[in-house]
Amino acid sequence: LDRPVRHGEWNGIPACDLGVVAVSDNAIEHAGALLRSGPCSARAVAHLSGARPASALGSLSIPRASLHPLVAMREPAVALRALDQALFTLEGDETALEFLESHLSLRSQRIRADQKPRYHAAAVMASNLVVALVAEATELAESIGLNDCEAALAELAAVALENVRARGAAQGLTGPAKRGDSAVLGAHLQALPAAMRPIYRGLSLRAVELARVFRPPPVSAVPLNALLLYVGGE
Repeated sequence: LDRPVRHGEWNGIPACDLGVVAVSDNAIEHAGALLRSGPCSARAVAHLSGARPASALGSLSIPRASLHPLVAMREPAVALRALDQALFTLEGDETALEFLESHLSLRSQRIRADQKPRYHAAAVMASNLVVALVAEATELAESIGLNDCEAALAELAAVALENVRARGAAQGLTGPAKRGDSAVLGAHLQALPAAMRPIYRGLSLRAVELARVFRPPPVSAVPLNALLLYVGGE
């Protein structure tokens, strides 16, 4: 719905296999009310929110589901191509889930309604917050006079993510945390603006944990953790 639809304008859903509710999260209840106000002859109905449960549609006479693709939807044409290989998470009424699994050729996994906030947070961390992290890195690079470096840093991030796709996070990790280079990590923390230190520190602690998966000694988590926790004056 690209605009509010009054109940008098709603003619219901004609006979079909699946009704798809593609609206913003805060419009799902309104969409459910519209479904209740007119004939709905679909065998099942699903909304596409990653954060909201199927029950957000309210009580309906047909089975409800939430059907969410792990795809960033900024450019429709790019997103459409990505859907072929995307993982979809399914949640909702058992009858609706069985229908989706048997009729749609999707790579899918089920989750529970109470798991959706954590699931969606994971999706945001792997997409939206990667963008925010590149923006932070760009601001840091520009603060020392580098110009037009956003695209170069985005390419650096893309290569790092390709390493993760090909080898997994632990084996795809590179950099000072992987090498156990406490001097470099300490210099970074001293050089960073105070507002950026918590971001760098938290992510570096996670990188240290990943590094130890495949390189126990000489990478020592205790000294590195102590450094990351206490260097920086916070």
